Amino acid sequence: MTSYTELEHHVGYPLSERSIAYLRVREYHASGLTAQLVDIYHSADGDIEQALLEGTDWAEVLVDLLALAGYGAAHIVSVVGTTVPYVRMREDFQLATFGASIVNTPVPVQPNQFGRACLDSVGRLVLRHLRDGLSAPVPTVAFAAFWNALERQADEVARAKNLRRVVKCKTCGAERTEGWDLKRSFEAMYSEAGLDPSFYDQYRSKRGVIQHGEKLRTTAYVDELFRDLSQVQIAAMVAVAKKVGIAPATITYLSASWPVAVFSCRVEEEGRVNIHFERTSLAFAAGMLPQRICGDAERTSEAGVSLPPKIDPLALPPLQQ
Repeated sequence: MTSYTELEHHVGYPLSERSIAYLRVREYHASGLTAQLVDIYHSADGDIEQALLEGTDWAEVLVDLLALAGYGAAHIVSVVGTTVPYVRMREDFQLATFGASIVNTPVPVQPNQFGRACLDSVGRLVLRHLRDGLSAPVPTVAFAAFWNALERQADEVARAKNLRRVVKCKTCGAERTEGWDLKRSFEAMYSEAGLDPSFYDQYRSKRGVIQHGEKLRTTAYVDELFRDLSQVQIAAMVAVAKKVGIAPATITYLSASWPVAVFSCRVEEEGRVNIHFERTSLAFAAGMLPQRICGDAERTSEAGVSLPPKIDPLALPPLQQ
């Protein structure tokens, strides 16, 4: 990770009762940032894949704290992997990395597609939110971006149709209008995308959890989030496509993240480490867009691991005699 801070060697930095960080290597960059390799030890209730997801969360927490303590930028440069705290000779142990990959076939784009674009101030903003969602490295960020694209358009729809929100006085029961009824706008956009309008309340709650108190990355939460992310992504893409006048050139969007590769390892007497590929997994959800919106371009996706495996030696645990 890089930051404007400097950790001490051989000193544990507690992140919680379950996690502690130790500085391993430090070097200084000409940019003024300090690059530091940090080991994070933490307990995990699940398997090695779950430990990798949770370890990434603790790395994010450490970088958050460094940004505050150092009054400046702090970034995770890379995560080398997760394994056991130490290993013995001729004993098998697992190692998990983000070494898997997802390959998509390219989608052809014709010059005349851009010529149909109509970008006013709202169109430019929602297009940027949509791009942020499609380019997001993690599904929580993608979900929030797609929601922001829908929310901005919902405000415009409510103003154009004069959709006022009706509230009732808790004391006398009298009704009055107050602000714009964004819920009705959202429900209209869901219906246009062929989705159930009642999803609004469910997705609004999910958005609140993400932006105002995100859960830890667990495999169960990732699966749950992807189910909702696919629907919000469809609604946002259909609404933005209608707004700016450019239809997506593919009918299937694969939302995928955190491709994890798991290896089985063993240290032999001569100091050699034997590494065998065990499995790879990724969380994904495929969302279909209506044919009338997106055309008929095909798209295929493949996921896998290149062999022999590319494992950073820094991910290997220390040897206990």
